[in-house]
Amino acid sequence: MRTSKKETILRTAITYIGENSIDALSYDSLAEATGLSKSGLIYHFPSKHELLLGMHELLAADWETELLAIAGDSAAPLERLRAVVITLTDNVSRPELLLLIDAPSHPDFLNAWRRVNERWIPSAEGLENSAHKRAVYLVQLAADGLFVHDYIHDEVLTTAQRQAMLETILDLIPSL
Repeated sequence: MRTSKKETILRTAITYIGENSIDALSYDSLAEATGLSKSGLIYHFPSKHELLLGMHELLAADWETELLAIAGDSAAPLERLRAVVITLTDNVSRPELLLLIDAPSHPDFLNAWRRVNERWIPSAEGLENSAHKRAVYLVQLAADGLFVHDYIHDEVLTTAQRQAMLETILDLIPSL
């Protein structure tokens, strides 16, 4: 399938912020990175907000595609959690981490992720009253930690270590 110009712009912008920063991203820098004109970029993304929103939406959609490839359309919450844990085994990319950190800066950005999270991530509601919900949420927290581990610790996990941690986290998923 051919990649659309809009998606090409978004993926180039994502790569750019990974190599630089979100603040460094401008129409001029993106025009240079894409080889497109500034007016061509503005045609697709009339504001930097729309460009950033597009990046959040694209990455969230990419993640949901990955989740669906693992769990299918399974509505079973623990199967969905299993898929989430598997997708979070790989260390987050720098641009994705920067965008995830940026998401709370605007409700639109949070909503791009919220639509996926509400379908796949266990809710924190009622944790204080249910040992089962706490056990489920603990698995989510462990997977989140594995996802960002290499950015917040000196020691980078090897592929074998990551696989061992994945297996351990999956073993923590409680049964009903």
